[in-house]
Amino acid sequence: MRFTSAKLFLLEIPFAASFRHSRAERTSSASAVLRLEDGHGSVGYGEGLPRPYVTGETLETLRQAIVRHFWPAIAGLELPEAVVEDGREVLEKVSSFLTDPPGGFINPAARCATELAVLDTLLKSRGLSLGSLLTPVQGMVQYAGAISLENAEAAFRQARLLRLMGMTRAKVKIARTGYEDLIAAVRRGLGPGAVIGVDANGDFDETTALRMMEALAPLGVSFVEQPLPREDFSALRHLHARAPLPIAVDESLVTITDAEALVREKSCDIFNLRISKCGGLLRTLRIAELGRRSGLRLHFGCQVGETALLSAAGRHLAAHLGSLDHIEGSYGELLLREDLSEGNTRFGYGGLAPLLEGPGLGVMVREDVLNKYAVEIIDLVPP
Repeated sequence: MRFTSAKLFLLEIPFAASFRHSRAERTSSASAVLRLEDGHGSVGYGEGLPRPYVTGETLETLRQAIVRHFWPAIAGLELPEAVVEDGREVLEKVSSFLTDPPGGFINPAARCATELAVLDTLLKSRGLSLGSLLTPVQGMVQYAGAISLENAEAAFRQARLLRLMGMTRAKVKIARTGYEDLIAAVRRGLGPGAVIGVDANGDFDETTALRMMEALAPLGVSFVEQPLPREDFSALRHLHARAPLPIAVDESLVTITDAEALVREKSCDIFNLRISKCGGLLRTLRIAELGRRSGLRLHFGCQVGETALLSAAGRHLAAHLGSLDHIEGSYGELLLREDLSEGNTRFGYGGLAPLLEGPGLGVMVREDVLNKYAVEIIDLVPP
């Protein structure tokens, strides 16, 4: 199978409501979707979300990486005929063509969009689901809620809404001040049995992070995600040695090299995985496997503003990994003004969502929505 045409859609999809954390406030999602077509009419899609405060990527750097590097790498690709005898071998084969661009700057969102588009096209051409490569070990995925950085009153309202939706887990965005009142309000809203974690998005230093964790531990907080800036590995190791709560890493965990360093330095308790952040399915899977071998717990996250494409990929991988402590994603039109998929792919009551069994990622893309929110469409031709 060869790709005969490709288009890159750079999107700006409005949110139903703004979402804030200590590093950014978003009212829309900057996203990129790569559309591939083979010579027999099979069409596949992949998505990547560049976030400067996570990986340093922007829509412009993503565009350049796909146009100049990843598209030329796959334009003449001959894909295998058989895809289900060894799913891992197929992932390895596709991934092997997607080496990082020269120059040292990684482009995980661009790589993710390309990998997913190749796999979606390949599997659709065979009438197979991504689940044939990533065999599920459970029949449902249960998602947690997310609460934006707000004042206590607004956080309480968000928590009450999650409780009405049957949600029993949530992660709360916090800043350097007001976090005790915020968590107390969320606890009132969600109820005494709810599991609550916090995400600092790297907003603290070692001293203030320890003070924050000591204050939140008596309030029943289950974990603290990314208390320190991404690059502060030494301080993170020192903090972890004294921390009264488990530490999850997110922005500090982008590459397998990051994962190896975090394990070697004993800097955390939990890896938070995100497919776009980590550069696609296979690279995320490798980081997950390293974490498990090292005795770490796993969380599965999402980039704020993912459409149904990344949500579907995340659901397949989460079902394949199983036994994840905390899962986020599949918010769909709870967050986006419009999603790209035909039909509803977001989670339901209690955060529960079934596996997606359709061909490829299991998403039927609405091209009218894709075109509606495109700020730029680039036609790609074979080099």
